[in-house]
Amino acid sequence: MHARQLIEGVEKEGWRFVAFVRLVPLLPFNLLNYALGLTRIQLAHYVIASYVFMLPGALAYTYLGYAGREAIAGGEGMLTKALGALALLAAVAFLPRLVRRLHGAAAARA
Repeated sequence: MHARQLIEGVEKEGWRFVAFVRLVPLLPFNLLNYALGLTRIQLAHYVIASYVFMLPGALAYTYLGYAGREAIAGGEGMLTKALGALALLAAVAFLPRLVRRLHGAAAARA
């Protein structure tokens, strides 16, 4: 019964579901890709939402790797880079709450 409700919810508002699971990667992407392939979500919604909502995390982790490499190499401004990387990761962690809050505000206006 729950699986049917989940599938119907994904098919009804597919891009929002994809956005949420891409921002909050609780399950491995491989498993999610197969599971979403079993639904009737539109391919364009899946691809665009995946790209847009995976981008912040990818940028944050890439910059964190760069800051770590600079710190190990003893580069200049390593404290600034490390704090910037941590701030970026904190912003990415906060994005799901922001999306939920914006969605709630939009639903309240409708």
